[in-house]
Amino acid sequence: MARYEIEVLPWAIDDAREAYLHLLERDERLADEFQRRVSEALRALAETAHYYQAREDSIRRCPLKKFPHGIMYELQGDRVVVYAVAHPKRQPGFWKKR
Repeated sequence: MARYEIEVLPWAIDDAREAYLHLLERDERLADEFQRRVSEALRALAETAHYYQAREDSIRRCPLKKFPHGIMYELQGDRVVVYAVAHPKRQPGFWKKR
């Protein structure tokens, strides 16, 4: 099985932080769960990044367990480049303009 190097771009970290802070305003346990789920998904992508189907623009979406968010990424050889942690109600492709 392939093992991928994970590169999380700074604005993807900002997306996750923004979502975490939003959840923290509502419920600390929910925010902590979100943080755990993002970390778990990133670790899993090191092994499973090829499982998710690429769209026409070569971007893939890894859904987070228990949350509507997804990790938007691209496979580049043996690397996974994470562009965003996106909520589905946010403008589609907002992160492409970065």
